[in-house]
Amino acid sequence: MAHLHNSKNLHKEKEKSGKHKEKEDNGLPQPKKSHKKVVVIEQNGSFQMTIPKNFICEHCYGAFRSSYHLKRHIYIHTGEKPFQCDVCDMRFIQKYHLERHKRVHSGEKPYHCERCQQAFSRTDRLLRHKRMCQGCRSKAPDGQILL
Repeated sequence: MAHLHNSKNLHKEKEKSGKHKEKEDNGLPQPKKSHKKVVVIEQNGSFQMTIPKNFICEHCYGAFRSSYHLKRHIYIHTGEKPFQCDVCDMRFIQKYHLERHKRVHSGEKPYHCERCQQAFSRTDRLLRHKRMCQGCRSKAPDGQILL
């Protein structure tokens, strides 16, 4: 009973301070926006934390964890590409894809292989290089050949 009394006092204090939160059925203050994490424990003792995907696409019923991700996804169905390159007029669904594309025009290559110093404009190209380049996989960072 003391716990309930304390939580009511806490709620009254928050109302007075202007930091009012929505209440759930249990009468305890709850945050207005929360991304509750769900912990799934497997039989082998391993566990993972997930965020529920409560935002559903009405076109394909895909589930997303936020309204932002759902809105971005809906562009796939509508064909809308709101981000346009000012050099070549290519259009993109995501701003990040536009920014990445602009490196084609600027020649910027910010990603470097630490073994051979070859430069790349995209991280995926650097990762592919690291997987495929035999010379880089068999050389030490100082240039010596590894056995």
